Amino acid sequence: MQDITNPTQPQRKMKPDWLPPKFWNDEAGEIMAEELARSYIELERVRGDGFPAELGAVPERYTLTIDDDLLDEDEEVNELLRQNGFTNAQAQLVYDLAGRKVLPLVSELAAQYENAREAERLNEHFGGRERFDAIRPQLRAWAQANLPASIYRNLVASADGVIAMHKMMQSGEPGLMPGANPVAGVNEDDLKQMMRDKRYWKDRDPVMVQKVRDGFKALYPEEG
Repeated sequence: MQDITNPTQPQRKMKPDWLPPKFWNDEAGEIMAEELARSYIELERVRGDGFPAELGAVPERYTLTIDDDLLDEDEEVNELLRQNGFTNAQAQLVYDLAGRKVLPLVSELAAQYENAREAERLNEHFGGRERFDAIRPQLRAWAQANLPASIYRNLVASADGVIAMHKMMQSGEPGLMPGANPVAGVNEDDLKQMMRDKRYWKDRDPVMVQKVRDGFKALYPEEG
C-alpha cells in the first residue's frame, strides 16, 4: 500500500483500461509482454494469416437475409458454421451461394427425374420405346397442323398431354376447337382455358394438373 505521507516512495503503475487483467503483473506494475505476444500468436494461428479483422467475431446468433422462398434458415447448419468459426458475413455468403448455385441444381435434377418418369409412362402406354419413337413424328406433325402453338407446347410437356393428342389424332378430331359439345361438364374450350392457366403449365399446381387430367379423361375416355 502506498504511503502518501512519504513523497519519495515510488508510485505503483496502474493497469491500462484497455488491457485484459491476465496480461498485467500487478505486483511489478507492468504489462506481461511475453504472455501478450504468445496469446496474439495463438490467435493468428486459429484465425489464419491475413484473416480480415473487419469481418467481426463469431456471433451467438446469426442475422441473415434470405431472399429465396425455397430456402429457409437452418439452425443445425448455423450451429456447424459457428463451431467452425464462421462470422455473420461468412454465414450470409453460405446461404447466398446455396440460393444461387445449389437450388437451381436441385430444381434441374428434379425436372430431369420428372421428365424420366413422364417418358417411362409414355413408353409403357404406347407399348415400348421403339413404338413410341415411331409414332412421335406423326403425332408432332398432326399436333403442329391442328393445335395452337401455345397449346402444343403445353401438351408436349406432360405424358397426359401427349396421350390426349394421340387420342385426338386417332379419332380424327380437328384439334381443340371452340364450340365443342360438353362432356361430363367439360368442353374443349374449358380444357384449353385450363391449359393456358400458368398454374398448369408453369407452376404445375397439383389441383390444376388434376383438373386438366380429369378433363382429358372426360373428353377422351380410355377405349374398352
